[in-house]
Amino acid sequence: MPYFTRPRQIVVLLLAACAFTLAGCGERNVFQPPPPPPVTIAQPLQQTVTNFYEETGTTEAVAKVDIRARVRGFLEKVNFEAGTVVEAGSVLYVIEQRLYQAAVAAANANLDAAKVNLAKAETESKRQENLFEENATSERNLVAAKAERDSALATVEAAQAALDVAEIDLDYTEVRTPIKGRVGKTLVKKGNLVDERDATHLTTVVDYDPIYAN
Repeated sequence: MPYFTRPRQIVVLLLAACAFTLAGCGERNVFQPPPPPPVTIAQPLQQTVTNFYEETGTTEAVAKVDIRARVRGFLEKVNFEAGTVVEAGSVLYVIEQRLYQAAVAAANANLDAAKVNLAKAETESKRQENLFEENATSERNLVAAKAERDSALATVEAAQAALDVAEIDLDYTEVRTPIKGRVGKTLVKKGNLVDERDATHLTTVVDYDPIYAN
């Protein structure tokens, strides 16, 4: 039995070797590249385009005013609501006025008294001129009368200036806005003391139409 097994194994091996040899003698597997992709062709277009530039910016009001006190006194009235639009010239605050009204009255009285003295000095100056022409008075008296007249005139001018200042101060007791715009909240409440020396900041008025874009 073993005698016949070995030749059979040899035959099987020979047949396998022949099959492998025949398989190796066929066509080789060669790589085939894929076809090129389709290309779409279009003619160039000509048209007008607009260039846009995007920038980061901020807006700023064209007109903005800090409302401040110009005279010293207690705040008597606040005449606006925060956030409302106020017209130019509107009275936003009223500062205590009695002291300034009294100052105007005193300045008026001083001016009236100065005018009376001026009229008296002018009359005396004219009288001395007439007397001097008639050789009834001395040149010294004439010069003194004219000096008194000029001094009285200067006193009138000073009294008028004092009255102007007193009236300006009285006018400042009504705090007005110089521009139209939206008013902010009041920074000082009624009854508080405001002062022109520190220019107490009362509120701010801003005009948002138009505005800057920075």
